[in-house]
Amino acid sequence: MYFTQQQPGILQSAPKLEKFKGLNSLHSLHCSLKPGDRIEAAAGISDIIGYAYLISDDLTQLESDYAQFKQIEREFFREMIC
Repeated sequence: MYFTQQQPGILQSAPKLEKFKGLNSLHSLHCSLKPGDRIEAAAGISDIIGYAYLISDDLTQLESDYAQFKQIEREFFREMIC
């Protein structure tokens, strides 16, 4: 899945990716942001700033982790962007 940001802004601090690492199905995570980067509201594939792979044989686990990822993602951007 891709990180998606709905509001533009400037990244004020380094990404705190450890918040995502508690997801049971998280396989890998990549975020290409650094402090000072301008982030545009996601309008298409060219606005992708990172991604995560969730892997599990348990569909219920994947659905739960996806929902948790999106909640963490909202908090993640709210904390770091002005």
